[in-house]
Amino acid sequence: MQKDTIGYKCIAVVGSGGKTSSIRTQAKQHTAIGKKVIITTTTKMWHPPCRLAATAAEAAEILKESSLAWAGINIDGLGKFGSLPNEEMNMLTDVADIVLVEADGSKGLPLKMTRADEPVIPEKADFITIMLGLDCLGKPLSKCCHRYDLLPETYIKQLAFEQDTGMTEENYGPDAADNIIVTPRIAADILKMAYLDKLGKLGMPHVIMLNIVNDVPPADQIEELKSYLKWHVCVVVRLNKISGMLEVPGKMFESAVIDPFDPANYRFKGTSADSNAFCIVMASGRSRRFDGNKLYSEFNGKTLIDNALSAIPEECFRDVLVVSGDERILALAMYKRFTPVYNYDPDRGISESIRLGIEEVREKEMLPEEKAIYPAGALFLVGDQPLLKKDTIKLIMNAAKENPGKIIVPVAMKPKKFSGQLAMENPEAGEKVTGNPCFFPVEFFKELSELEGDKGGKRVIKDHPEAVFETDVPYNELTDVDRKADLVRIQKYN
Repeated sequence: MQKDTIGYKCIAVVGSGGKTSSIRTQAKQHTAIGKKVIITTTTKMWHPPCRLAATAAEAAEILKESSLAWAGINIDGLGKFGSLPNEEMNMLTDVADIVLVEADGSKGLPLKMTRADEPVIPEKADFITIMLGLDCLGKPLSKCCHRYDLLPETYIKQLAFEQDTGMTEENYGPDAADNIIVTPRIAADILKMAYLDKLGKLGMPHVIMLNIVNDVPPADQIEELKSYLKWHVCVVVRLNKISGMLEVPGKMFESAVIDPFDPANYRFKGTSADSNAFCIVMASGRSRRFDGNKLYSEFNGKTLIDNALSAIPEECFRDVLVVSGDERILALAMYKRFTPVYNYDPDRGISESIRLGIEEVREKEMLPEEKAIYPAGALFLVGDQPLLKKDTIKLIMNAAKENPGKIIVPVAMKPKKFSGQLAMENPEAGEKVTGNPCFFPVEFFKELSELEGDKGGKRVIKDHPEAVFETDVPYNELTDVDRKADLVRIQKYN
């Protein structure tokens, strides 16, 4: 997906409990700083008290005189307008800085279960805001959830029996939802079934906004709801009175104070604007020898994947791309302002992660000329080297800068007998070993993309010894984690 290099351009707002208010608030903030904004829908919205553009060209004309335009097709007799034709919708990002799209409908209720064809995400969308109204908590399910009847009957029955509804197998009936009270867990379950399971497969950056509509719910209920959504960027807002605090519970995450209505805050901001080097993090492995996803395992109080992402010197890269088939890892990547890349088929091996990362980098070349980025190459990083330091990655990237066209391979001397010191300082060092991360110039992207199965960059390195430049690094930092015993072993190196 092509993205504007300074932030997200097309923001789809879905869910329930404040979509239109969210869009109006975002539009107000963007226009206040000089942005040209278009509001539109892929479903239906209430007609604005102003001219409605029926084409992208009309919207462009309105934006010559105003900072805000509304675009859509009038629906007679309803007081609403509907979606532009797909071709016109796709052209809106060409005439505005930001396009805000209401991509869902919920009949004004704070919670919603979706049909198979919902939400209606536009092709050009590159960021999603998911709304949930906190006033659903404590209300009967049938009164606060749009399309609650689409929830699996087995789930409704389970809730009816769990709660004190008086229902049993004998008297269970269609009125069960009238007696089920929405709890934080139920709200999170429905959000997952309706949106997160679907949108996670898109690998698209998103934020969940828990909107305080009227009275503020008890703090323990809000915290409980957030705990069920801990793998996602989740903010509590009161529209037009934003808390400004982005809090993501869970050990994989930190907290930061940001403006939750500015998607640019979720976008990578490398400090080296003149760098055309990229970092591709390969985090799709099945960890078959580990008995579970090893990237969730802790080392020094942080998960392996968090250690890996925290070691990346952002100033060295134009962008950092995290390739994974796990929505929790992609959520962490997005929270750290990196670009998430969804891997639909992790079983194809590491070669699939390499191919997807390169494909995403190559898309930068297809942006409009003034925004196109022509990559110099990419550093390929794995997520299971918790001892890897930021300075070592800088060392590798400096070698890449000083040796253009060369494959940069980190090497170290493996100690014959480990004595507690770094291998680089061990006088009894033995054989030379190579490891990750490696930097590959763009000239090798084609060969890397043609790899298959679990064959990684070593094959390309072996085929081009004349192009290899080795740089010395501490041996301990090349150590990876394959088995649970490795976590204990590497404590000696720490």
